[in-house]
Amino acid sequence: MTQQEYEHDWEDPRLAVEGFVTDYIVWRLARDNLEWYEAPDIPENAEIEHQAMRDMCVVFESRNSNDLIVLSDDLKSDSLTYARFCEVVEEFGKSATDIPSEMTYGRMVGLITFAGLICVDKARNNERRDIGLVALYTSKFIESRIKLTWVDSMRSWSLFLDMHRQVVARLSSSRAPSRPSVPSAPSSSSSRRHSLLPSRRSSLILAAVSIVGVGAIVAGRALMKGH
Repeated sequence: MTQQEYEHDWEDPRLAVEGFVTDYIVWRLARDNLEWYEAPDIPENAEIEHQAMRDMCVVFESRNSNDLIVLSDDLKSDSLTYARFCEVVEEFGKSATDIPSEMTYGRMVGLITFAGLICVDKARNNERRDIGLVALYTSKFIESRIKLTWVDSMRSWSLFLDMHRQVVARLSSSRAPSRPSVPSAPSSSSSRRHSLLPSRRSSLILAAVSIVGVGAIVAGRALMKGH
């Protein structure tokens, strides 16, 4: 099938969630001079979409790294099972008005950012098997909710790119760089080798919906839920 033959762009294997998650984890590890040697292949011809996700995750991490690190502690005291992972992240990025299992763009960005930070910690502690598990669980969690909700909510990767362009424009208009200043992605060959307290959880929920937090450049929830 060609890209145009898919009814929804998120059905295209080129834009599989696993590719976004793998690409970001590989890139995030490389930023700290770490590698994920066992990383699966990243789909080709999705560089624009993957770069947009990296940009958004950089913004999210820059605003919420401390809270994300605290949240990651919830996954350190137990064996890393999918059930435990879901328990920790189930309410992450949700608000009272979201429909059940809704996967907003902000929630998705927050979850992928979270996965990247966890994997940095796993790599530093030589817990390499867990990197693959974090990637698998994050991909599975996001993908299942995309399939459940994106048709009704009329979300798509195309609209995610539109949101990314709006964020870049707002950052630029606020005297920030035209895009978040981040290193380039690893080359394709390198890519193949390379209990929150309630107050903190609430701040993460709001930040995941708005991407860059309360009172920041992006117009918060209206932007994230407007696609």
